[in-house]
Parts: sequence; C-alpha cells; structure tokens
Amino acid sequence: MNRNRHSIILYILSTLVKLASSINPELATTLREAAYLSQYNLTYRYPSEASDDFNPSPGELKKAYRLAFEVYQNFIDAMPTEITGQSQE
Repeated sequence: MNRNRHSIILYILSTLVKLASSINPELATTLREAAYLSQYNLTYRYPSEASDDFNPSPGELKKAYRLAFEVYQNFIDAMPTEITGQSQE
C-alpha cells in the first residue's frame, strides 16, 4: 500500500476532525473512527499497490461496512435541510 497516500488521507481526516469538533462533536467522533476505513480505500482503489498482509475477515468487512454507513449517515444528518431535502426531526 502506498504509505504516502495513506498519510495524506489520515492528515485530511485529522484536519476535518479538528474543524468539525467545534461545530459538531458527534461528526468529529465519527470522522476519527473513519480513519480505520482508509486502509480499505487504498487497498481496493489501488490494488496493484496493496500489501499482501491486508486480508480482512468477513467480520472485519461487516464492521467496515457498518462504519462506512454510519459515517455517511452522520454526514447527511449534519448537512442543512436545504442540501439534503430531508425534514428536521
């Protein structure tokens, strides 16, 4: 796996966490947890650069899927209704 790309992704996530923490602490927590997903991004987006030691189990894949959905949902929930078209509950 290209460590430089991984470092860049983690840096961007840490920057987003810092920015979000003052506005939406729940979103900041979710972003912090999302750093775990960066290994999937790099492995499956750049398979020729993937390392052989990354072979997630079915349980790890389920965990990653749940986390990705949680990140997505928290982003949607944090957006203004003008963007999402959803009503506030």
